[in-house]
Amino acid sequence: MLTVVALVFVPLLSSHPTTDDGWELAGRTSGIHVYVRHDGDSQLGQVLATCTIDAPPLVAKIAIDDFDAVRGRMPFIKETKVVSRGDKSLVVYNRTSAPLVADRDYTVRVVDQSYAREKDGAMVYVSRFESANNLGPPPLPGVVRVEHSEGEWRFEPIDGGRRTRAVYRVTLDITHDGLPDAVYKWGAVQMMSGILGALRERVDDPKYTAQAESSAQSSAAGALSAAPGTLGR
Repeated sequence: MLTVVALVFVPLLSSHPTTDDGWELAGRTSGIHVYVRHDGDSQLGQVLATCTIDAPPLVAKIAIDDFDAVRGRMPFIKETKVVSRGDKSLVVYNRTSAPLVADRDYTVRVVDQSYAREKDGAMVYVSRFESANNLGPPPLPGVVRVEHSEGEWRFEPIDGGRRTRAVYRVTLDITHDGLPDAVYKWGAVQMMSGILGALRERVDDPKYTAQAESSAQSSAAGALSAAPGTLGR
C-alpha cells in the first residue's frame, strides 16, 4: 500500500540502523531485523524493519499497493478501505486489532515518492504516509484513534534488480499502551515480522510479476515514442 498496517512512521535514514542513531535491535526472525527507538521525551516510539525479498522492487511495490489481496493478508488488520484516489496518492482508512492493546483506527494519505537512484538510474520505490484523520470516518466508541501517523515503505534493488531490500518504518503513538519495555519490543517484533512475512508471501502470486512486466513494457514503449529520431516521433 502503500500499505499502512499497524500504526505509523518517519523519513528513512538507512536500511542498516545503528546505535549511533539511537536504534536498538529488538529481535530478528527469518531474516527480518526489527529495531526500535524512542523519539526523545515524546510519547512516540519508532520501529523499523528490514529484510530481503526474492522479487524485483516493482513487484514488491505493486503487491503492497493491493489493498484487496487475499494471499499474504497483512496481520492485525480488521478493516481497510480506500477513501479516495489521486494521481500519485491515496487516502486510506485502517482499523487494527492486535493482542494486548485496544483496537485502533486511523486515516492516512499515502504518496508515491519513488525516484531513480543517482548512481545507476535504478528505480527505488517509496511510499510515504502521514495522518489524514480529517479525511476519513469519525472516531468509533471503544476504538483508540491514532492521532500521529507517519511512515514509509521503501523497496531498493539488489542483485542486479532480481531481489529487493525492503524497509518499513513506522512511528507509534504509545501513549495509550502503558506496556513494559520488554513487552513493547516483543510486540514490535511480532508486528513487523508479521507484516514483512505477509509481503514475502504475497509477492509469490504470479499476477504481480505479470503486472510489473506489463508496466515496464508500457514505460519502455512510451519512452521510445517520445524519443527524438524514433519511428514514434
